[in-house]
Formats: sequence, structure tokens, C-alpha cells
Amino acid sequence: LPLQLASRDPVQPGLCSGTLLLSGPTDDYDVFPSEVAWQMRVNNVEWSVISTALNLGTFQDAGTQLQTTLLVRYDGKTPFVLQMEDVHAEGKNQDDEVTLSRTQIEMPPVEVAGPPNAAGVFEVPVTFIARQPVVFDPLRGTFYNGEINIGVVGLQGAAQTVGLSFVSPGLAQRYLLPYLLPVYSMPWLICTGPLT
Repeated sequence: LPLQLASRDPVQPGLCSGTLLLSGPTDDYDVFPSEVAWQMRVNNVEWSVISTALNLGTFQDAGTQLQTTLLVRYDGKTPFVLQMEDVHAEGKNQDDEVTLSRTQIEMPPVEVAGPPNAAGVFEVPVTFIARQPVVFDPLRGTFYNGEINIGVVGLQGAAQTVGLSFVSPGLAQRYLLPYLLPVYSMPWLICTGPLT
């Protein structure tokens, strides 16, 4: 009969062994042998993040979701789950420095079940969510720069650090620039256009 063993908690690399106790549905059934010894080796899984930095672009309103791709090498079996263990980003507004943490930024866990690409790299889409409005300088906007620690569920002490950056734009950058930029670019388009 095919048997499948599953662990309730993460298992560290090494040799595992134990005993299976077998019995029938009632005492009237005899099962021989009633004990079966088993042994298995849990291999050491290695993984690394190839992406050195993630630029999220504009990140401001509560509930904003931004998606980017994380490049990962992983030599274990799929599926595996990536999760954010910690995040730290700093910026400066008109008053003082601002520090963001997991209270403001969230990255839901991502299950990776598909195969890697031809180069042996997993292209993992990750989503960042602003849980609260991101503080910004009303005049100049605020540039945030920091790091995020990402780990594989079940691998303790193997988190990887990736750079993280984004902009919380100022009022003019957010509301005026989208309308002024097309206007200022029109003369350039007219001058460089074909003459008929």
C-alpha cells in the first residue's frame, strides 16, 4: 500500500526516523507486522533572491496595490511559499524623517507552484499593499528607500534582504503634472513633426 508522510511543523535538514503502528478496524483483525520502522533524509534547501532592488514607483493612498516580479533561485521541491518577514523604509518630509514598517506596508504570502524558466529562475509576482496612507511632503513629495526581508515558509533563518524604493508624490506631482506634461510637450511634437 502506498503511504505518504506529512509533517505538521517545519522539519530541519537531517535524518528522520520513526515507527508506524498498524492495526485493523477492530480487535478481530490481526495485522502483521504491526510495527514498521521508517527512515528518511530531509535535504538542505538552498535559495536566493536574484533581484537586488525593487522599485515600486508611486505608492501613497491606503489600499493601493502595486505588483512587481521577484527573481528567485530555489533548489527544493515545489510548491513553496514566499512571505515577507520584515520591511523598513525611510523618507523625509517637510518636518522630519519618516519610517515605515509592516504597519503601513503589506506583502501577502505567495505560493510558487509552477516550474522555473529556462535559466532555472522562478519569476514570482509579488504584490505590495499600502495598509495606511503613506506620509508625503506636500511640496516636493517624499522618496522612500529601505529594505525588505523575504523568507520561504518552513526555512528558518534563511531570509533574504532586497532593496525597496518608491515615491509618495507631492500635491503638484500628483494633480498638476499629469495635465501640464502633455501641454509642455506639444510644441516639441509640432516642431519635430513632418512638414507638408
